[in-house]
Amino acid sequence: DPQSSPGMMTFITTIETDPNAFDEVADVLKKEKCVVTLCHVSGDSAMHAVCVAENMEEMRTFAKKIRTLCPGLKKFHACNVWDVMKGSVLSE
Repeated sequence: DPQSSPGMMTFITTIETDPNAFDEVADVLKKEKCVVTLCHVSGDSAMHAVCVAENMEEMRTFAKKIRTLCPGLKKFHACNVWDVMKGSVLSE
């Protein structure tokens, strides 16, 4: 369980794309090792990704890669998960 591993950090991203870039951005995210769960959510070509990184540097590298690699990206926002108060942020 990555949530219980020392030093691992869980973060959730909100991603919005131009409609014509949605599939391409989704494909890039699906290939990323830190993306554990990827959800297509309501809104204008929007996704949420639950991610796990070994450290802050890995999270920053991931964020920079997505922001520079994905044309048509309108919004990329990442938030650290401080505490899971109920359930699990990770898929079973």
